Amino acid sequence: MCAPVLWIPWSSALCALLVTVLGACVGATNAPESLLSAGGQESFTVERPAMGTIFRIVVWGKKGSGRATAIDDAFEKIAELEKVLTDYDAQSEARQATGHGTAWVAISPPLAQALQRGRVLVLQTNGLVDPTVGPLTRLWRRSARQGSLPDPDLLKVALERVGFEFLELRTAPDHMRCLKEGMRLDFGAYGKGLAIDQAFDLLRARGFNSVLVDGGGDLRVGAAPPGKSGWLVRLEARHGDGAQIAIQDRALATSGNRFQTVRIEGDSHGHIIDPRTGLGISSSRGVTVAADSACAADGWATALCIVGVEGLAQLPAGMGARLVEGKDRADLTVVRFPDTHFPSRMQGERLQGQ
Repeated sequence: MCAPVLWIPWSSALCALLVTVLGACVGATNAPESLLSAGGQESFTVERPAMGTIFRIVVWGKKGSGRATAIDDAFEKIAELEKVLTDYDAQSEARQATGHGTAWVAISPPLAQALQRGRVLVLQTNGLVDPTVGPLTRLWRRSARQGSLPDPDLLKVALERVGFEFLELRTAPDHMRCLKEGMRLDFGAYGKGLAIDQAFDLLRARGFNSVLVDGGGDLRVGAAPPGKSGWLVRLEARHGDGAQIAIQDRALATSGNRFQTVRIEGDSHGHIIDPRTGLGISSSRGVTVAADSACAADGWATALCIVGVEGLAQLPAGMGARLVEGKDRADLTVVRFPDTHFPSRMQGERLQGQ
């Protein structure tokens, strides 16, 4: 989900709560293998832990079509990308790449691609999503553990080390260079979405059109399952309206600070970091974004959680968003940016704006 802490290993109970915010519900997924569609296809589902959450891949196809092998390869792709991007492993490429001062460093194609996607998101979100936010992430983690705000001097130094303009990239072959000492990468804002996209692209390249890749509630789907109008996805407001939408060839990502919060000096702060302040956001907000790719949806869900309604004007064409504000039902307000996938009204919501 974010410019937040990257892939914190959540408990299974917490993960289940997050999935209810945006969960994929496909009735035929858990049906016996003998239950076939009219075209002789059936669903095949595999779940595995990755990136601090549970990934679920669903593929529709005929027996003997290579579904199991394709799913194994998709999970391997996710695992490989996690090893490259994770901020929690000191031996990951993302951590190692910033440990050479201001010298040019050779980087792998996966890291180069992640940084190129980051450059796009930096420009689109005016820096709200930025993979160079690592120094702030590290400082905020320490503050959250200690239950105190960061030391002002340390915060000032960390802020000075953040900015994609201080990172140079070149291709053929891929290299990167930090222009400031002490820079650090954190792909928490869109790394999970990038992994979802890569797994999805692998499955489609193998010839499977009706697929779903779900990473802890962030997901991307292909063509509708046989005989269905789409993949059924449940969107819940804070008080569980349970509305469902049917989507196909679309990605959805949800972000917010409903569950990962810490109270410091009387104020509640979420795990998503505002790179302008270096602090965890304090707003009570949840955002669901619809886009053509999970990477874009993931990044923009984070950006809108930070900036709120005013960020809708910068949302790229072809994307939609649903913002839920307020701590309880009495204060609940939902703001929608036009998207054909989101219903015009959901039970118990007071809509503001179109």
